[in-house]
Amino acid sequence: MRGITFALLITFVEPAFSHVKTYLYNYEGLILNGLEKDNSAKSGIKLTCQVKISRVSEENHLLKVLSPQLEEYNGIWPEDPFTKASKVTERIEQCFAQIFKFEYRRGRVGNIYAPKDVSIMCVNLIKGILNLLQITIKESLNVYELQEVGVGGTCLTRYIIQEKRKDNKFTILRSKDLNNCTNKVVKNIGMAYVRPCPTCPVNITTTRGTVAFNYNLKYTDSGALITHVESQQIYEISPLNELSGTALMETRQNMTLIEIITNVEIMPETLMQNHGNLYYQFQEDLPQMALHLIKTNNPEQGITEKLEQLVQLNQLQIHQETPAKFLELIELSRAATHENLESLWKQFVDRQLYRHWLLNAVSVAGTSHTFLFLKQRIHNEDLNFFESAVTLTLAFHLTKTDKTTLKAAADLVTSNAVQKSLVLHKLAYLAYGSMINRHCSISPHCPAEILQPLHDLAMGTDKSHEGNIVLALKAMGNAGEPASINYIKKFLPGFSNGADVLSERVPRHALFALRKISRKKAATVREMAFEIFMNRTLPAQTRMMACIVFFETKPTLPLVTAMASFLQKESNLQVAAFAYSHMKVLAMGRIPQLENLSAACKIAIKLLHPRLERLSIRYSRVLHVDGYMCHISKDPLPQTISPILPCYLMSQTFPPKPLNDVVGLRLESLSDMVKIQNIPFEQYSTYKKIKELGKLLQGWKELPSEKPPLAAYLKLFSHEIAFAALDKELAQMAEQLLNKPRELMTVLFQKGLAGKWVQPILAGEIRHIVPTCVGLPLEFGLYTTSVVHAAAKVSGQISLDLTNDFRPEQLLESSMHLSAEINPSVYTHLVAVMGINTPYFQTGLEFHANFHASIPMNFNVNIDLKEETFTFETTPVQQETELLAMRLEDNLRRGEKAVSYPLAFYIKLPALGFQTCLTMKQCDTGFPGETYLQNFWGKCEIKLAMKPDVAKTKIKLEIQAGSETDSEISHMRHNEEYDESSSEEEQRHTEKRKNSMKKTKENEQSNIARPHKSSGMVATLSTIQKKKKLKIYQLVLHTDLHSSRPTVQIFVSDLKGPKRIKFCGDISILSSQNAEGYLKWGKDCRDYKIAAKIAYGQFAGYPAMQIKLECPQIPPRIEEAARDTAYMLGFSEVEQKNPSKQASVILALTSPRTCSLIVKLPNITIYDTNIGLPLPLYVGQHTRALERQSHVWSFISDVPTSVLENLKAGYIFIGNEENGLLLKAPEIGIEKLHYDGNMLKIQVPFSMTGKTCGICGRYDAEYVEEYKMPSGYVAENAVSFAQSWMVPQDSCAIGDVAVTKIVDPAFRAAWINQQVELAKRQYMDGINIDIEQEVAKSSPEYDALTALVKETTEAFHKAIPGSQVTFDVAWCPDCIDKRCYNYTGIAESCDFVFVMSYDEQSQVWSDCIARANAPYNQTIAGYEQYISMGIDPQKIVMGVPWYGYDYTCLSLSQDHICSIAKVPFRGAPCSDAAGRQIPYRVIMSQENSSLSGILWNDEYQAPYLEYKAPNGVFHQVWFDDPRSISLKAAYVTDRGLRGIGMWNGDCLDYSGGYVAEEQTEAMWEALTPE
Repeated sequence: MRGITFALLITFVEPAFSHVKTYLYNYEGLILNGLEKDNSAKSGIKLTCQVKISRVSEENHLLKVLSPQLEEYNGIWPEDPFTKASKVTERIEQCFAQIFKFEYRRGRVGNIYAPKDVSIMCVNLIKGILNLLQITIKESLNVYELQEVGVGGTCLTRYIIQEKRKDNKFTILRSKDLNNCTNKVVKNIGMAYVRPCPTCPVNITTTRGTVAFNYNLKYTDSGALITHVESQQIYEISPLNELSGTALMETRQNMTLIEIITNVEIMPETLMQNHGNLYYQFQEDLPQMALHLIKTNNPEQGITEKLEQLVQLNQLQIHQETPAKFLELIELSRAATHENLESLWKQFVDRQLYRHWLLNAVSVAGTSHTFLFLKQRIHNEDLNFFESAVTLTLAFHLTKTDKTTLKAAADLVTSNAVQKSLVLHKLAYLAYGSMINRHCSISPHCPAEILQPLHDLAMGTDKSHEGNIVLALKAMGNAGEPASINYIKKFLPGFSNGADVLSERVPRHALFALRKISRKKAATVREMAFEIFMNRTLPAQTRMMACIVFFETKPTLPLVTAMASFLQKESNLQVAAFAYSHMKVLAMGRIPQLENLSAACKIAIKLLHPRLERLSIRYSRVLHVDGYMCHISKDPLPQTISPILPCYLMSQTFPPKPLNDVVGLRLESLSDMVKIQNIPFEQYSTYKKIKELGKLLQGWKELPSEKPPLAAYLKLFSHEIAFAALDKELAQMAEQLLNKPRELMTVLFQKGLAGKWVQPILAGEIRHIVPTCVGLPLEFGLYTTSVVHAAAKVSGQISLDLTNDFRPEQLLESSMHLSAEINPSVYTHLVAVMGINTPYFQTGLEFHANFHASIPMNFNVNIDLKEETFTFETTPVQQETELLAMRLEDNLRRGEKAVSYPLAFYIKLPALGFQTCLTMKQCDTGFPGETYLQNFWGKCEIKLAMKPDVAKTKIKLEIQAGSETDSEISHMRHNEEYDESSSEEEQRHTEKRKNSMKKTKENEQSNIARPHKSSGMVATLSTIQKKKKLKIYQLVLHTDLHSSRPTVQIFVSDLKGPKRIKFCGDISILSSQNAEGYLKWGKDCRDYKIAAKIAYGQFAGYPAMQIKLECPQIPPRIEEAARDTAYMLGFSEVEQKNPSKQASVILALTSPRTCSLIVKLPNITIYDTNIGLPLPLYVGQHTRALERQSHVWSFISDVPTSVLENLKAGYIFIGNEENGLLLKAPEIGIEKLHYDGNMLKIQVPFSMTGKTCGICGRYDAEYVEEYKMPSGYVAENAVSFAQSWMVPQDSCAIGDVAVTKIVDPAFRAAWINQQVELAKRQYMDGINIDIEQEVAKSSPEYDALTALVKETTEAFHKAIPGSQVTFDVAWCPDCIDKRCYNYTGIAESCDFVFVMSYDEQSQVWSDCIARANAPYNQTIAGYEQYISMGIDPQKIVMGVPWYGYDYTCLSLSQDHICSIAKVPFRGAPCSDAAGRQIPYRVIMSQENSSLSGILWNDEYQAPYLEYKAPNGVFHQVWFDDPRSISLKAAYVTDRGLRGIGMWNGDCLDYSGGYVAEEQTEAMWEALTPE
């Protein structure tokens, strides 16, 4: 017991230095980079010096570095020695000659000071030394952990302290998890558009880092003295998440006390600059690339030399070193000043090749100097259109933002040079919006003035010119700043009166502009989007847009269910189907940050399922593909979200959330073009319908410019780069161009075309930089450059005389010859690095990958349109040519047996005169042999080459169509028929075969005489060697599509081979329900045969399709694969003997959403009867639908006539027909209305599909719901159906109630009757009334509300015996939120009241600080007030919250006082609206990552916690847990209340995990404490 008491009384002394002494330490810092493999090559540096530390005041200390020495290492560790780096040592000695000052108290390092002329690199090295002195000692604790400041940030640190009292010493073991930091020091380059995932769990697998410290301290009079300290830091990267396949960076530090000198140091008088705490400092300028060091002290000369090299190397073709040299040119451009660039421009402005390379490098350099230089060039109009478009786009998106570049960018977008060109105008504004987004995403302060050019463009444009308005909205959408909301509102219906005169596309773009803004102002955007969605007077497309934006704000469960309730009454089924499908795909999502939204949508779709699940695919749908990678902000390589390719077609489909859109296409006004043409599609056959669609192009010129028929856009990482519309002007330009074919033909056939194009590309620069404990930066980098090259020369001849009277139709009678030489190629250089990167030295691992692809082509083409012949002739290669190559290199040393050459793979084609060769070189990379990296990187060279097999061989392809092919087709068909008959009955039916062949020949000749009935084509591949032509392969195609049995036949023959190998195929359509075909091959098509039959009809009463295959033998491996597939998919399997030479598949559509599948193989039958379909299919659900398919071609498809009927021009016609009145008004939904005095007939157009209701049905071809009644059931006959739709006069009464209307007794009675009928129809047990509207005591609504409750209770008790009527009241009767109700009267009038004991901070009249959601004393006081008013406790049910509030703290004191923003509510200056509601399950998931853990407030009797967001802002979360709820539940029992309830049940975690189950069970048990 004594020993235990003594241990508890132990206290540890914090380290400190004496005032009158100077301490001299030996210091060594070592960094090694290499692979994890033992005895492998490594590179590194070592810094040795002496460190002198003196204390000059209570906190201030001086540090002096003596005799620094830097050595470098390249070799096999640890065998090879270090090499002195004299030049780098001299540079370091210069900055270390100064004295440094630092604050040090109680073992913690404070601010660090250095002379102004000292470089940042030297300051960081000093911070690395001082990091060894950072110790946090907690008295009386020897094992603990905390978040501690260090060079790498504030990270989780664990301490173990061991004391040696006999030696008067103690040791400290300190370790840091560098992957678990609340504020990590890191710099990412090239990842500005990659959004982090703050709610994803920390699960980093590709990079790992940790550091451990070991201290020896002894007790002195001034405190503990550090006598020795050593550290070891490990950073490893495993790109493929392998334990052994890693690259490793190891850092070691060692500092030992060697001497203590008694003297007094004096504070120097040198003016010093404060460099903050131990956090590593990054330079403001863009750090140099982590490649081999490039001399940048004279960038102008370096750029000139690089340009010379690039031009010289690439005169004829692209050199393999070009991508690497282009990367060096970019680095030199970053080092150049504005004056350097101006001088270079003057030198190369007239030298096109030099100018081209210079502009491409400067455009992607990304510095303020390069941006200002390019701005001046565009402003002076020194660049052509193409140069301006490319440089402007690249510079805006890649330049580092600051005040200088933002001001220059704003000036550029408004300059005359940009305004002159419509394309540059669009590119500049879109890119400027993206630049603002990049700047504001990393800057704590985003000035509003940088948005002014966008706002000016939106507000300064006349509304008749909507192009600029749309551009401004798109640019504001790219920027994504809340300051633009008020400007966007000007173009939204319902928020601005002027928005009503705009076309439909403007509100759509305005809504899409809110999408990125919703990330910062979700509540505001959510409210706007929901209001627009609920406005049924707006166009459907606008409301669909609002639905998209609404869900991107991540609404809570009440809002999602509110939308579901609204959709139940939605009359526009396009909108309803779209919103429903959107909810459904969100409910199926698995993205962590959308977990709450997914849960809410799951509940909402259950409300909507009976109505909208069965809508057909003709209605709008959302197709969504999602995926995620967790914690992308922590990984050195960015990971993007799966892209979505959106499309919009005929108002039927719409993109849900194109987060990483690549290309979007939108057909804006196709219906308008059809209406203008007024083509009677209903009278045409399918063929003629398609033919007439060509006339639609004529309608483009007649459309208004604000409604382009085709619009497209390009997006990257949710930023719109460019957009265009095929409008009237573009159509006119195309028409003028096509009307001048003679000029185009003259250029091609008389002058020829020749050109060369070279385009260098910085395909990627991704850099992740973290500090090491030595104070040097460790960089993980990936650099990719490509150079695309294309050279072409085309010439031609034509038999026509291209005179002025040339007409295009003359081409049909001409022949032409084309010769072309085309040589496209691409070179790509990729560099992956891991190492130390400073302006003075670099060390680390480099991995290089070089990719090259080249396809040289040289060919001649002859085309004779009159004779219908086509000839293509080419010479493959005359010497060995490299087509594809990939070479991998690194800077690791290899052993003697490092390289081996395995056998190459050859594909010889002697008939064509060439062969291809694939070779691979195997190398030893240093990675372990069983790793993926060794398997991939070990193949250090892969090359695909082509070389000639026979010199000067030409390949010739001849294609003949038309009547000239009839004889060849006839010959092939005769041979096939002969082969078929001879295989079985050759001996017995020789004479019959001859007669059959004779008749067949007569029939074929008859068919040939009618060429319009059938067609064919013959293609022959030949080689020409030494002027001799040798046929190799022949393909014969015959089609007969207009007979009673449409047939397609194909024959492929090997004309050179000795075995006469042929392939014969045939497919025939026998009827509207049957087709058959076969495939034969072998010698004369007689060796093998597979036959197939396809039938369409019914199976067990359902529409079905059967495919039956017959062949000589079903391979056993087919059955094995079928068994495995069935097992994985959960299908049933039966051992059953079926025909041995047959396999069949039956697919039956059992419902629009399900199908049955039966697969029969020789030994097994696989089946499943309930396979879900992703989309509903309505294919012949009624038996009569099959009967109508009489024509043979209906087996394939028939273009729906009604689709195009809907697009005809609108008009109203009234006349007489058949002794009655005729009315036609398709524009308003009446195709034909006829009334003769006795009978009324109405025919509606296809546009009314799904929009009719009541006695007319839904007009959706869904026969099973033809007699659907309002109750949702299907009537047995027409009479019952008609009677069910007879409605009373008051059928338009609303369901929701407003207190201003319930003053009218008649209104109350109607509303109550409606609720009673609803409850009876849906078998409800009663009604809960939750009215939270303002009511004053002296108002008429005061008594009317009580009367409503009383009358409702009486009506429900009478109509539904045993039903309950309840009313929700505030937590206190003191007119909370201006709800001054007659609580006593209401309680007497209903069965019980539900007291909402939460949101008790909705009105805060005191200090604006975070408080408990439901403080215990305040809650109980509210109930006592209700009881004191005379309300029976048995009529009171307590409501408790299963959620909390997350408040953003403007400031957080040590006493846990969180000051919040002032958000007024109903007269109060502050409210809980300053926070956001979060469910209990989310709060519990934050406990482990919080700063405080769960704390308890005795005043409020409530828990809370505190955490720090990734942006550095502190948050305080107040909530209720089992402990606080059980206290209130005990009061329910003690006071005799009726019961207890919660809001709401879905706030708990029902996922099934062990921890989740415990937390959920505890919350439920808290409601009924023992």
